[in-house]
Amino acid sequence: MENRTDGGALEIPVRIAAPLTGEAFSADRAVPTEDGGLVCVEADSAEKISPCFRVITRAGRCRGNLVECCLSGQEAGEQAEPLRYPFCLVNEGEFLLEIHRFPSLNSTGRICIGVSVDGGDMQIVETPSTDEWRGNWKKNVLNNVDRLYLRLPYLSAGVHEICLYGIDRYFAFSRFVIYTGERRENNLAGVTGCQTLPKEWDAERWTEAFYGRIELKPRPELWEPIRVSADDLEAGDLVKLPERYAAPVDPEHYLEEGQTPFEEKEGQIPIDAASALAESEYAWTSDSRWQYCAGETFGRSGLAMYIRNAGTAWEDEKEAPCLNYRIRTEGGDYRIWLLCRFGLREESRVLAGMDGRTLAPLPGHRDGFLWRYEAEQVCRWVPLAETELTPGEHTLQIFCMASGMRFERICVVKGEELPPSDLEWNRSAAECRD
Repeated sequence: MENRTDGGALEIPVRIAAPLTGEAFSADRAVPTEDGGLVCVEADSAEKISPCFRVITRAGRCRGNLVECCLSGQEAGEQAEPLRYPFCLVNEGEFLLEIHRFPSLNSTGRICIGVSVDGGDMQIVETPSTDEWRGNWKKNVLNNVDRLYLRLPYLSAGVHEICLYGIDRYFAFSRFVIYTGERRENNLAGVTGCQTLPKEWDAERWTEAFYGRIELKPRPELWEPIRVSADDLEAGDLVKLPERYAAPVDPEHYLEEGQTPFEEKEGQIPIDAASALAESEYAWTSDSRWQYCAGETFGRSGLAMYIRNAGTAWEDEKEAPCLNYRIRTEGGDYRIWLLCRFGLREESRVLAGMDGRTLAPLPGHRDGFLWRYEAEQVCRWVPLAETELTPGEHTLQIFCMASGMRFERICVVKGEELPPSDLEWNRSAAECRD
């Protein structure tokens, strides 16, 4: 590589692997090749769809088709024929295979598939999630995928062939991934298709011309009552339908908000959780485990804070990730509200603290769990704890006791008032900063 401005040069070694050609792999057929530490292969890209399988169009996860086993190995008999997929590796080693299975169920039987590489011995990959509440069923339903794993035998660089054998009916999959590097959390299993940059065009105008002018109404806003029923099936939330979306904000809004203490005005202290990204003396995170993601606030333009790595939990709040905010109060009895979202009961555990002291959760939140059936997969205000505070500065802490929950806003309220709605939030926050 040569810099034509100053004449400098830089040599970059490049390793190129060209797929082999032969009877098994025709020269005019594209072979999925390792790129970025993985090989991604679509289920319907097999050289030939075996009589034991069928293609279900447009039912694949996020895109593409499903391939389903329609004849068990026993039913197929002599007609049993595997799906064959050539692929090309740049590196060599023992790699991890990840199959994206459609979360179908078979409560009275097994759901498994056979895998072999380069004509080697067949290994069985089986799911434990054959019915509701078995294995990872709930997680599979939420993610619309059952990820199954198998460690492949040692493979050299070059072209190989993986075969999938139909064993049980109802095993359907959309794609599989071979990780040649460390497995990475992903939604779409790698980059596929044309990678050319899109042309500049007015996408909004084209969409309006093609689909018509369709505007989605703002989502309902929810507040949990102070006293909740012991029956988790009973719905008791206060529901308000906003008349319009709140004004959007830029990400810089959160960094600016975290540069000053959060002051009480008219009995409320509104705090955007993502202001902890400022890492200032007034708003900060406990450590680097915290990440941000898209939120529902500010007309769905806002940010939320969360901890990745699903299934992680902490029993001691001193070890749990924590969000910290310096607040100034006028003194009195306060209630701490949290605007949050979670998908599973296991994700719904959170505790509040003040000045290094953990506050007891409200009676309706057993052991700090916020879960109710009406609370899953929605953004809602929840009263966390109550405390008495003297006038002056205090440190508010929100302890994330399990990964997965999304934290959007905190509001410290004096008395029985509810936190402001999304439309009212900017006005309340501005008054507190003035």
